[in-house]
Formats: sequence, structure tokens, C-alpha cells
Amino acid sequence: MRRTWPLLVLAGVVALTLGLKAIHLGWFEPRAQVDLGGKPALLFFNKSSGCRCEMVVYLAAEGQLQVWEPAIPVMRVDLNQRPDLGQHYGVIRAPTLILVDGSGRVVWRQDEAVTDSAPFDVNMAESRIRELLETGQ
Repeated sequence: MRRTWPLLVLAGVVALTLGLKAIHLGWFEPRAQVDLGGKPALLFFNKSSGCRCEMVVYLAAEGQLQVWEPAIPVMRVDLNQRPDLGQHYGVIRAPTLILVDGSGRVVWRQDEAVTDSAPFDVNMAESRIRELLETGQ
């Protein structure tokens, strides 16, 4: 009996810590899906934290989007804050870029980094955006 109570205390501390983190990150709050307003958009899934090697790629992706001006809105989704949206769109790694039509249907996605310093193939994304806009979706 003397050996089990420290383990129970440790388990309680771990559970309390995880519970407080879940509350802080809003895991128990109902989350709305992305409101597209019936128009196509790019969904940029990234993370605001990670190990140093991941952050190099995350920051490079953010840098690419800061200088690129696509013809449609870019909606940024932080997977640390919105894992539910990542699950909804099948995102398993960051950064990921997803092109959706006005109804929210996935038209194109890029979830493999081209390079660490330029993760997204912006030219391919531009081509897919043009195709989508030409079809009027």
C-alpha cells in the first residue's frame, strides 16, 4: 500500500496538469468550422510551436505566405490551437496548404515540403487557383 500512493499522487498531478492544459488550449470548447462565405480559399495549416528543426520549416512556410499574394483569401490555422480542423481536413503534418472551393470541398493540397527554406510550391498553387477560378467554383 505504501508503494502505490506515490504513484497515485503522480498520476493525479499528471491528470491535473493535462486537464489545465486542455482548458487553456480550449480543447473542451465547441469549435466552429471554417466559414468560407461560399468562396474558395487557401487553408494554411501550421504550428506556432515545435522543436527547433520543425520551427525552421514552419517559419519558412509563414515567410512564403507573407510575400505571396494569391488571388483568393488565405486562412491561417494553427494546429496547436485547432487540432479539430486538422482532423476535419485530414492534416497529419505541418505545414500543409489546402485549396478548397466555395462549398469547402478540397480541390488540391500540398502536405509535403519542397525544401526546408521554401516548403510550398507556390507556382503549382497559383496554377490550381487559376483553374478553380476559371471553372467558377
